[in-house]
Amino acid sequence: MKRMLAVALMLATVGCIDVPAMNGLMDRLVPEQEAVYTQVELNRFEGQFAPDPDQDQDTLIEAALDIAEDPLQFQQALQNLSWVEYTHKFELPQGARYLRVEITIDYMLIGGEQPEEGPAGTLDLTFRTPDGEEFCRDDNEPPCYEIVYWTGNEKEIGPYSPPLPTVEGEWTITISGSGMEGLASQLYSGKYELIVQTEILQN
Repeated sequence: MKRMLAVALMLATVGCIDVPAMNGLMDRLVPEQEAVYTQVELNRFEGQFAPDPDQDQDTLIEAALDIAEDPLQFQQALQNLSWVEYTHKFELPQGARYLRVEITIDYMLIGGEQPEEGPAGTLDLTFRTPDGEEFCRDDNEPPCYEIVYWTGNEKEIGPYSPPLPTVEGEWTITISGSGMEGLASQLYSGKYELIVQTEILQN
C-alpha cells in the first residue's frame, strides 16, 4: 500500500517516470517486509515394537528361548516372526517451508549390553503423502524393509530426518519393527520416536 501511494505521488508531481529507476528508488524508500517463519512441532509419536499377536504363539516362545540361550544370534531367532504395524497421521499445513520427521530407533538386548557392531533389529518405515506417493527412510524405493545395525552409537538410528517433499494435507506414517513385549522384552526389545516439524510463515 505504501509503495502504491508513493508511486501515485511521484506521478502527480513529476509526470513521466523511468520505470527501472523508479523501482530501485522504491526499494530504498519502501523496503519489502521480510518474511518471518516460525518452527513448529506438528506431532510426536512413540511406541514399543511388538510381535504380531495373530501368529503362532509356540513360534514366539521358541524365538524368545533362542534369544535367551544365545543373545548375539537373535537375528536368526527373529526371521520367522512378524511384527505389529503402527499407523500415525499428521497434517502438513498450507505454506509450510519444509517437512522434517526426526527418527530415533533404539534396540535393547539382554542386560543392556549391546555388541559394538552387527545387526540390532529390523525396521519397516514408510511415509505416504496426501496424494499417495510413498517414501522410505533412506533413498530406497518401497517396500522399505531394512536391517538396523549397531555401530557403537548410543542410538541405532537417530536423531535423523529423511528428505521429504512439502505436500500439504494429511500424511500417513506406517512403522513396524522387531522387538518383544512383556516379560520377553527383558530379553530383546525395540522402541521408536518420531517428531514431525515444519516452519510456517508468521501472519
